[in-house]
Amino acid sequence: MSDEKNESKKANQDLPLGFKVLITGFVGGLFWGIIWYVAYFFNFTDVGPNLLWKAWTLGSWSEEATGQWIAISLLAILSIGVAFFLQVCVRKDYEYVGRSRVWGFALGNYFLH
Repeated sequence: MSDEKNESKKANQDLPLGFKVLITGFVGGLFWGIIWYVAYFFNFTDVGPNLLWKAWTLGSWSEEATGQWIAISLLAILSIGVAFFLQVCVRKDYEYVGRSRVWGFALGNYFLH
């Protein structure tokens, strides 16, 4: 039993940090994109994930479910970049103070605008 746990830990530790960040960013963007679409579908919000291309006239498909799902995919891909940015910001500062600075900056900008 303990051999299986050790093998599982070793397999998890063998993944490079960049790959972990990539997966975390993609899954996080996909998760929150789907949450946003569900909120839009049940009329909790007026805008859905297709807000990403509201500035351009791309045809009627961008307003339909196809446009929503493509926007969710784009949001997941963009979240990879955000995950790498946050990883770089917190790389040297693993202490609580460093993390609180990054999240305080991010949340402060969100609530002040």
